[in-house]
Amino acid sequence: MNGHLPLVSIIIPTRNEERNIVRCLNSIFRQDYPQELLEVIVVDNYSEDRTVELAQKYDVAVYLMGPERNIQRDYGAQQSNGSYLMFIDADMELESSLIKEAVTKCENEGYDALILPLALEGEGFWTECVKLEKESFLNDDMMEAPNRFMKREVYTAVGGYDRTLIVGEDFDLGDRIKERGYKVGRVTSFVRYRDTRTFWQMVKKHYYYGKEMKKYLRKSKGKGVKRFFIIRQAYIKNIHLFARDPVHSAGLVIMKCIQYLAASVGLARSMLMR
Repeated sequence: MNGHLPLVSIIIPTRNEERNIVRCLNSIFRQDYPQELLEVIVVDNYSEDRTVELAQKYDVAVYLMGPERNIQRDYGAQQSNGSYLMFIDADMELESSLIKEAVTKCENEGYDALILPLALEGEGFWTECVKLEKESFLNDDMMEAPNRFMKREVYTAVGGYDRTLIVGEDFDLGDRIKERGYKVGRVTSFVRYRDTRTFWQMVKKHYYYGKEMKKYLRKSKGKGVKRFFIIRQAYIKNIHLFARDPVHSAGLVIMKCIQYLAASVGLARSMLMR
């Protein structure tokens, strides 16, 4: 990397994230990258807890905007000044080498956008089931998207996050980047995140996603069906992961069946209400 380092803008949409925002911001300000070249933008969806208060204790810009995360992300991008844009969520922590590695790959190897691998952290039976699923998604072209780190001009050229999507927005942005022929790479440093939702909170979320799924399925031209089909390509390719952990694999099957049932009910309702 040359001596003239670029500014990186990190955009974080939030909504009632007082349990996570401090951990997230601390991981940003521990990066092996010059702090003066990190622009952090928190776009809060009118939280009812201490999210904004806690964020304002750091050297970050805080804006209020809603009602959905894609609107928040795109608004944050519009307020930013960085040569690179990075989109993360408040429940995420960055490994200290991540931003330096990402900038180096783009500056020295000519990448336009990067896949940031995700790793779930936490304890409990259902969390272990989800961990197993997320592990199967690593290095899978269909399930990983270059939607979290990119050059500003790339984000602008493809139209940014689709403000009208609530489901599949990450895949949608990643697909548009690939379709335009931009050079896509992958870093080895992980983004680690926590999912503190209970089993039934996950089910409720899938019902909500099901109600909002229709537009993404229409826009994705078949890719959406492949990504959200109950038997995914990643499961088959990584059958060895499930074979070595039959207990959590069985739990995952139960979990996915209930979640898909909830999503199907939501989708059916949205179809009937059109």
